[in-house]
Amino acid sequence: MTNSKKDFAEKVINTVAGAELSAEHHISKSIKSNIFNDDSIGFVMHSLDCIGAYFWVDDYLNGKIHFLSNQLFTLLGYGEEEIPTTFDGFFSLVHQDDRDNVTDKFDDYISGKAEKYCAEFRLKRKDGGWLWTESLAFVSKELDGKPIEMTGITIDIGRRKELETLLCKTNKELEKKNKLLEHLSYTDKLTGLHNRTKIDVVLDDYIGCKKSKNFSVALIDIDNFKSINDGFGHLVGDNVLERFGKIILATVVNASIVGRWGGEEFIAIFEDLDKDEIILATDNLRNKISQVDFEVVGQITVSIGLSIYSFPEDLRGLIHRADLALYEAKKNGKNRVEFMGK
Repeated sequence: MTNSKKDFAEKVINTVAGAELSAEHHISKSIKSNIFNDDSIGFVMHSLDCIGAYFWVDDYLNGKIHFLSNQLFTLLGYGEEEIPTTFDGFFSLVHQDDRDNVTDKFDDYISGKAEKYCAEFRLKRKDGGWLWTESLAFVSKELDGKPIEMTGITIDIGRRKELETLLCKTNKELEKKNKLLEHLSYTDKLTGLHNRTKIDVVLDDYIGCKKSKNFSVALIDIDNFKSINDGFGHLVGDNVLERFGKIILATVVNASIVGRWGGEEFIAIFEDLDKDEIILATDNLRNKISQVDFEVVGQITVSIGLSIYSFPEDLRGLIHRADLALYEAKKNGKNRVEFMGK
């Protein structure tokens, strides 16, 4: 075997052994133990072609291509006479959007910032389409510490990119559906407000994070709602609840969250407001509601119970005090706001 053929075989085998190919393109490093002869060269080159990995050798100093697998360009649809013999000729086939990435990765490798050259890019097919490829390369010959030759492998990663695109699309669809499911699980279907599950999560978060400086709750109950259901029917009652929820959301703008606590009872959570401020905010809501003419039933009123969190009490204690305040509002004539301290 001549020295030139031996050198060529070594470049092929060392490049294959040195490249960290993905599992589907992996060539066993045992190839490196093959005897350097014409048969071993043919075996390695055939193996590379079979898995879509195409070998090349570049004259780095002169910008010329010493060797480039014909199979790559057969895959791209080009004839043998159309195979580029220079860097510039090859680079002209790289997709415009990928060229900066290719040159940046190459510069990083040559300058020593990266241990190897590895870049993904698209190559133009003769029919105008694009083939996704990945190139892995190493300096195979130096002169005075400067590279004069590089050897590498260009891999067909079209299928991998198709799977990545499909996976990305699937993940986006799953993310969208998960957000929808989360929204549905935390939303009251009738009013569109947060439901009790969401309110519990928020309150647990407040208490668990010890956000105890100043947060408070307001329990808001529609007065005599049972008589609305009994007198006008549940459909009218639902209409009242739906409109009532919209009024709360539009009126209590300084609440951090508003939700339906259950039945005709609603809840608002306030942050960084003192006792006088939450009384003013909720009394404004009470007054607003009393002036609204609800379809079929006319005017309604609400009673509101307030409590401010006092560390280290638990959620049950906080809600219990708001319930007691609401009870006082009902007992004292309804259509009013009451506060219950600890």
